[in-house]
Amino acid sequence: MTLPTIKEYFVGTIIPGEGLGSTQGALLVTVQKERFQVVIKPRYKPGGLRIGLNELIASLLGRMIDAPVLEPLFVTLLDAQIKGANLQTQIPLSGRCFGTKYISGTIDGDALSNNDNKLRRVNNPEQAIPILLLDAWVNGRDHLYNRNLLFAPDLKQISRRNPIVQMYSIDYGLAFTAYNSPDTIWGSEWTIKSLGIAKNNGIAIDPSAEILIKLFGKHRSKLNNYLEKVEIIKKEDLVDIMSLLPVEWGTTEAEKDALVRFLLVRQKLLRPFFEDF
Repeated sequence: MTLPTIKEYFVGTIIPGEGLGSTQGALLVTVQKERFQVVIKPRYKPGGLRIGLNELIASLLGRMIDAPVLEPLFVTLLDAQIKGANLQTQIPLSGRCFGTKYISGTIDGDALSNNDNKLRRVNNPEQAIPILLLDAWVNGRDHLYNRNLLFAPDLKQISRRNPIVQMYSIDYGLAFTAYNSPDTIWGSEWTIKSLGIAKNNGIAIDPSAEILIKLFGKHRSKLNNYLEKVEIIKKEDLVDIMSLLPVEWGTTEAEKDALVRFLLVRQKLLRPFFEDF
């Protein structure tokens, strides 16, 4: 299977307050030369989370199964150290970080959970299925909420001239962390040991993911099509994904092997769960 390509961009000096915002370790940077914005998640957030690595793997898998995830990028901050008002500590960010194209004029799912009329305007409603599959596959424990969906353009501004609304799934920073694991608490990074525990945990879909659950129910006739997209991904493909992790991120071969084993085991859990869901 051909892996998605990852474009690479380089950013020089970044001045706090000029096109810069931050939330949960993400930095919003305007790259004037390229005339687009990227959301950059550091390789390691203060506290040790492997946010960028988790985001990159989940994004690549998502694009392989036609989930509407944002395009993954490598963004190199050239010896930039950014101290923003919302950051608890200064983060050294030289080297490659995970980034995505920024989409302006969006609204998140929290504003739409009880508005079926506007949800009918979504262009790709059946893609709720691969979003749920991806979340279950990578154990996206912080992800199954309406706020992790973006709709563009803003459904409040929908018009006859611009009737198409695209749904996107965002934020996989806590993928691969374990549920109910004695050695892994909420907010801690995964380890080889915790991956071994989490891979065998059952799948649970949080009821708060009401938009995805609603759209899944309406389009479940297409479930098998998306399950097949997941099932054709082989061990060799997962190994190839791990080979794309930048050397400077320091992921060991043992950690890559543990991630591959994790994904292979959970891959087999998806069909029996979702066929009864």
